[in-house]
Amino acid sequence: MPDLTSKSTLPRARVPWWFRLIRALLNLALLSLLGLQLFALFILSDTSHLRLPTFAQAALEERLQEEGLRVRFSSVEASPSGSLLVLDPKVYLTGTTEPVIEAEYLLVEPDWLTLLWSRRLSFSAVRFGNATFYCPPENSPSGTREPFITNLGLNLSNQGNSWWQLDYLRGKILNVQMQAEGNFVLPASWQPSPMPTNRGTPPPPATPALSLAARFRKFARDVLDLRHQFDIADRPSAQISVSGENSGVNKLKVFAQAAGVESTIPSFELAHPALQLTANWDEGVLRALGPAYAWAQSVQYTQTGNTGTKSAVVSLSSVWAQLQLADGKDGIFSGWPQQVAMYSLTARLNDFAFDSLEGVADLRSWPKLPFSATVLHGPDKLSFSGRTDLAEEDRSLVWHGGTFAFHAIASLDTLLVATHQKLPARLAAAKFDAPLQLEGDAVVTPSGTLQSAVVRFHADGAHFERINLDSASGRANFFRNEAGDMLVQVDNAEFDNRSWQVTGSYSQNLRVNDFTLHVSGDIEPGVLDSYFEDWWPEVWKIVIPGGEWPQADVVYAGNWDAPDWQDSIMVGAQITHARARGVRMDDIFVRVDQRPEILSVYDLIAHATDGGQLTGALLWTMNPPYEDTYEQRMIFESTMPLPDVALLGGPDAAQALRPLESKTRPTIRFDQRTGGSANPQPDVTVSKIHADFPSPLQAYHVPLENAVADITLSDGFTDIPNLEFGLAGGQAKAHATVTTLPDGKEELRFSVLEQNTKQADFLSAIGQFSTNELTPTTTSGVPANGSSEAKNSTTLLGDPSRSGLIDLTLGGQLILGEPDSFTATGSMRMHDAQLGKLQLLGGLSRVLADTKVPLGDFVLNAATSNLQIARRYLRLPNLIVTGPTARIVAAGTYHFTDQDLDFNALIFPVGQWDSGVLKDIASIINPFSNTVTLKLHGKIDKPVWDLSMNPLRLFKDQTVEGPAIPGVPAKTDNSPDFPMLPPAPPLPELLVPEKK
Repeated sequence: MPDLTSKSTLPRARVPWWFRLIRALLNLALLSLLGLQLFALFILSDTSHLRLPTFAQAALEERLQEEGLRVRFSSVEASPSGSLLVLDPKVYLTGTTEPVIEAEYLLVEPDWLTLLWSRRLSFSAVRFGNATFYCPPENSPSGTREPFITNLGLNLSNQGNSWWQLDYLRGKILNVQMQAEGNFVLPASWQPSPMPTNRGTPPPPATPALSLAARFRKFARDVLDLRHQFDIADRPSAQISVSGENSGVNKLKVFAQAAGVESTIPSFELAHPALQLTANWDEGVLRALGPAYAWAQSVQYTQTGNTGTKSAVVSLSSVWAQLQLADGKDGIFSGWPQQVAMYSLTARLNDFAFDSLEGVADLRSWPKLPFSATVLHGPDKLSFSGRTDLAEEDRSLVWHGGTFAFHAIASLDTLLVATHQKLPARLAAAKFDAPLQLEGDAVVTPSGTLQSAVVRFHADGAHFERINLDSASGRANFFRNEAGDMLVQVDNAEFDNRSWQVTGSYSQNLRVNDFTLHVSGDIEPGVLDSYFEDWWPEVWKIVIPGGEWPQADVVYAGNWDAPDWQDSIMVGAQITHARARGVRMDDIFVRVDQRPEILSVYDLIAHATDGGQLTGALLWTMNPPYEDTYEQRMIFESTMPLPDVALLGGPDAAQALRPLESKTRPTIRFDQRTGGSANPQPDVTVSKIHADFPSPLQAYHVPLENAVADITLSDGFTDIPNLEFGLAGGQAKAHATVTTLPDGKEELRFSVLEQNTKQADFLSAIGQFSTNELTPTTTSGVPANGSSEAKNSTTLLGDPSRSGLIDLTLGGQLILGEPDSFTATGSMRMHDAQLGKLQLLGGLSRVLADTKVPLGDFVLNAATSNLQIARRYLRLPNLIVTGPTARIVAAGTYHFTDQDLDFNALIFPVGQWDSGVLKDIASIINPFSNTVTLKLHGKIDKPVWDLSMNPLRLFKDQTVEGPAIPGVPAKTDNSPDFPMLPPAPPLPELLVPEKK
């Protein structure tokens, strides 16, 4: 059965017609209303805005006045969309008579629902164009209304919940062209509060407009305070990107640039600078978010000279910098940057260009500026750090100096240019194998000059003229003296060579370039060759160092701008185990002083290995311009062995000392002068010698005792003005000359006085005289006192064991090396002698010897005679031998070599009686004795007597004549006809002992 309850099976009710009519009419009415709305909308969209009536404008102005803002405008138009277009708006702050904002138009889209429901003024979009913002007069630095934002165009749209979209912002803040876009969130303090209602809701303590007005005043003044900083930029511009965050802060990225910057600092310019920074904008202030980055095409600082010309002091190109910004109380514009790091692709400081520069400066203690910097110049690198003091005066930057620490690895040329120093021309020869290494500290004055510095330096491989160093290092102190001159003092300097090392110090006046170098150590003498005259290399040909270089102490002083001949050098050298002209030395010390007018080896000390010491000095005097030598002088005193002195003294000393032989060390003072090219007598040498010889000593093989001599040598002439010596127990004093003859032979001329010489010893010593180099083989016929032969012989001269004393005076000449040329005249006297005992009457004489009438028995104890010597002959022309009672008168010759005698003698046995009967007997006997002549010949130790009688002599003088000297021209009395000889000194009076 069908289901009657099913819907498909139920019958459908029919709708009444009237109901269908009413429904059709309602649909038609709705369609008509929709058409009318579309028509009205079309009509209204064709008209852009509708001007509000005057009462509506007044109401709007009154409502804004309640918000703390006075706004005036020419008209207000409303659009069908609900936006308002305000033409020529002017905004006034409370208390101002002039507008602070002016614009061509202001287009806003109010939030009408918020306004109606919450009675709070809110906008969904804001747009205005060509707006100008002014600082009120009461806030302006000048006291007048001043614009600080011009030509501002803005388009803002509200995104809800205090979020705004900044479609664009264009305009100028001061002279900066700005563009901005992005989105941001309005700070909470900037949110408008609800309007008061009739429901009794209390108003907020301060209206948003009043808060906004206060912020506006402060913002306007802060911007104007930056005008002098912005005015230095040429056509600056800034691009800002705003990005809001949910935290309520806004992040700003700012990129600013300019065509150039000429700061208030005189002559400081930036070309095409750019700056980028990131900051948070919160509560109306900017706070740094990370460092700021800056670029510049160039940075330049110039100075203007007295003549008006400008010169670049600092010039940088392609400069990059990073600034660490710090937040102040009111953001980054009230905070001071903490640090700036800078890099420049190229840099120039004065006339010196660097390949790059990088540095960091700490700005927190401004105007004190701690910094560090590094510059590169090819392979050279210079690093600096320190603190400089700056000051801002009259909107300019004034430098008050600073302190620096530095480190450099650079070439000498780089350092000179960097420090504005010029190397003197004489130092141009200085070369280095590698860059110099420097580090230290410096203090610079506000005027930019160096006040003081301490520099530690090291160089690998240094060369100057003939000085080659493997390394040099030390510490230099720079400071100013009372006159303001910069001085440099180098202490503890070390100079190393492969074979020698020295340490020392150096000082210089950098203004006048006076300098002093002092070094000491084991130095190679050849290093100093170029600083001394030609004599210096010759010294080291004479002195041969041992296994070690001399220990030298050198002081070199002068002026680098002056000629080198004006320099002075002082050298002290200690040489050990050396040889000087073949003489072995334990040590030699020499000190040299070279000045423009004099060169002196003023301290010379040497100790010979064989004993003795040599001290002295060498002097070279100069004539201006101190290139020509006036005189060379050598002075020394020696206690060395005589052969060593002869070697060291050179040819002149060797010639003067050649006749001498000494086994003991004499004391010799040597003073030699040689004329230089500027002397009136160039190349003439004068040498003065004072010698003191202890015993034993030989001169021409003659043994002497304690000789003292003064000798002058001059151009082939030797003068001995004083010669004192002991001989055979006596004392002699003489003077002599030695002259070089045209044929090269040497002639000795002398004058000598000998006193109290022992008779036998004198004859023995004189017998050894020879000018040959070898000791003569012949000796005197009289043996030396004390020999066995002397004790057992009886000679013409009596008993040698009781020899008398001889006084002798001679004046003569001799060709050295030719004994036969010895020629002399003089006189002699013998006293206190036992010359002989004669007994003419044999036994009767011996019997009478003990009586008062000693007839035929007498002794001889004194003798006198003149002397004539030539061709090895001694001629006695008037020999008188006397005794207590007798007298002998004789004349004759004696040959030194053959010892031959040839004498004629008269004997007066009672010739000396002078009292009573004896005198009467003598007056009778003596005339008869004059008739008996004795002929004495043979050898001196074995004389032969011959007797001859001549009665005719009874009435002649009691004298006798001797023979002439063979081979020598003679006068009528047989005396030799000598040429002019030096006069013999007179014999002094013989002192007679007082009788007690």
